[in-house]
Amino acid sequence: LGAIEPAAVPDVLYSGGIYVWPGCGEAYGVAYLEAQAAGLPVVAQDIAGVPEVVRDGQTGFLTPPGDVAAFTSAIERLLVRDDERTAMAGNARRFILEERSLGTAAARLSELLAKIAVA
Repeated sequence: LGAIEPAAVPDVLYSGGIYVWPGCGEAYGVAYLEAQAAGLPVVAQDIAGVPEVVRDGQTGFLTPPGDVAAFTSAIERLLVRDDERTAMAGNARRFILEERSLGTAAARLSELLAKIAVA
């Protein structure tokens, strides 16, 4: 699709079936969070901060860095296995809502700050 305006990103994600991005050197991977929030299972490399935001085998597949065969195999697997793709899509959405939502982050931050204030 090339460059798209930020406001168009949600519509593009919601129209997709899977999210594929290798994630070379990703410090954290907000794009993966956005994709999973749209219910997209992810295919990425198991590198840097990506494993912090993608649950391998649950919300997508993480492949060894530089392993093109494993990366393409993971993509193919999600394209041909509708049941697995559907299950991972649901897991991805739940993961974001239950573990990475703004409310969850705020509660965790509040908990951590309370510990610091007591110390």
